[in-house]
Amino acid sequence: MRMLESLCAAAALAAPLTAAAQELSYNYVEAGYVQVEPDEGDIEYDGFRAKVSGQIAEQAYLFASYGEIESDEFLGGATLEQEVITAGLGYRIPLAPVTDLTAEAAFVSVEFSSDGTIADGSEDDTGYGLGLGLRHLFTPYVEGAVNVDYVDVFDEDETTLTLSGLFHLTPALSLGAGYSISDDADGWTVGGRFNF
Repeated sequence: MRMLESLCAAAALAAPLTAAAQELSYNYVEAGYVQVEPDEGDIEYDGFRAKVSGQIAEQAYLFASYGEIESDEFLGGATLEQEVITAGLGYRIPLAPVTDLTAEAAFVSVEFSSDGTIADGSEDDTGYGLGLGLRHLFTPYVEGAVNVDYVDVFDEDETTLTLSGLFHLTPALSLGAGYSISDDADGWTVGGRFNF
């Protein structure tokens, strides 16, 4: 069960907040708060996530992210903690001046640990992630996105649907939120993005 929760959390941490300002940009640094709620049990996870993306060609970009979440205490004070690192390549297909279809492939590294009086230990694994997304700039200030992400790690896989949006305060600064749904967990993120 913990491996499945770990996989769901990895998918939520890997999911993007969305994009830029005034136009669809792939050059940014973002950070935010993450909360993941597995469908079974009363344990919730919360933590943070940071991501950087840089365009390397007209239709290609590189990205990397780091996320860390920790569970509520259970079993006499035990907690579960997870670190997720991703690095990958993305490809954008412009469908219109303010609409892009995106495809991504990533290396995913997950370290899962528990600490407490009853449960103690750690485990790590590497795998891969694949994603398809649609980004659209509704106005110069409001952007929305929908993403489907697949993650395979710990000999298990998970598919996650994420709906997200950004409000562009300035061309360089945006605030965003997202909601993710998978087979075994739901999660949400709030954060900010600096576009360069």
